[in-house]
Amino acid sequence: MFRHVGIVVNDIDKMLWFYQNILNLEIMYDKIESGVFLNHILNSNNSSPRIIKLGKENNTIVELLYFGRTENKFKSLFDNGYTHFAITVKNCEELYNQIISSNLHVINTPMTSDENKVKVFFAKDPENNIIEFVELL
Repeated sequence: MFRHVGIVVNDIDKMLWFYQNILNLEIMYDKIESGVFLNHILNSNNSSPRIIKLGKENNTIVELLYFGRTENKFKSLFDNGYTHFAITVKNCEELYNQIISSNLHVINTPMTSDENKVKVFFAKDPENNIIEFVELL
């Protein structure tokens, strides 16, 4: 069962604004973490990231991790490894227009599948992580 996606971020405030205000996710957890367990699972000697878990209905789906500024590498849908994650939304057209009006980057326009089962579009969050938005029809 899918648990969440973790995203290391450079600008925690900008990213938090996007996931709260554009995707309407709620903060489930917000804490600066440290200690033996965290250093072990991150394979680090001394990490103290701010970790914010966001979701809906007590289900965490996005975990933002802020370690301080890091190099931002741009990904495309054709890169090896992780390229995107998908979120089910109520209305693709409405969300698409909200993302456009917020001056954020969309990759394509909403389109209905050949079977008329879903409507889908891709966009990027403020730090260029690709998100697939899926509306069930």
